[in-house]
Amino acid sequence: MERIAQLNCVIGGVGCGKTTIIKQISATQNRQLIVVKDYSTQGWENIAETKLQIKSDYIFTGSRKYIWKDNTSIQAIANFRKGIIILDDCRCYLDSLPSKEIKQIFSMRRHRETDVFAVTHSFKEMPPIFFEYADNFIIFQSVGSVEIRKKEIGDAYPIIKEISDDVNLKSIDNPHYFRIVNRKQATATILKQQQEILLQKKNKKQRIKVS
Repeated sequence: MERIAQLNCVIGGVGCGKTTIIKQISATQNRQLIVVKDYSTQGWENIAETKLQIKSDYIFTGSRKYIWKDNTSIQAIANFRKGIIILDDCRCYLDSLPSKEIKQIFSMRRHRETDVFAVTHSFKEMPPIFFEYADNFIIFQSVGSVEIRKKEIGDAYPIIKEISDDVNLKSIDNPHYFRIVNRKQATATILKQQQEILLQKKNKKQRIKVS
């Protein structure tokens, strides 16, 4: 049976537990490719490195770390198959790239059977293209407002904002608190609410006419 490969946006401030949760989730798969900006990236120091230059670099089980080099790294990452790609602090190396280039990483994820986790410290830092195509949002406490990505998030925005506000509030007592939001479910909830409002307005008009 073909695995459902998903794009996940992970948003949270420093020390909130993003890396810990990602490690727990990715442990369900036997291949993880962690993309980092340099050797000093915390949380992945003990992971062996792969260069992704030749075919044998892609043949491994467990976790491998890939150090971002330049814009040619996009294609090297996109060639990864059957596993999980973790783009840790991706703003540092994807910010200068156009959306069509970034899209190469996740556009064929179902065909390649590859889950993608894009990780940043805030909604503002996440490249907009990820919000447009995300399947899930893993939300920790973060600085800044989700409103800056309202357009890209689309119909699911009211739910995402509500949950982000809730997480920021509860993280005062528990800095590791987080919630996972499925985009389709959030959108369906919003559409249902809109339909109920329209129905209420319609019924109200009908009652007015009768009276």
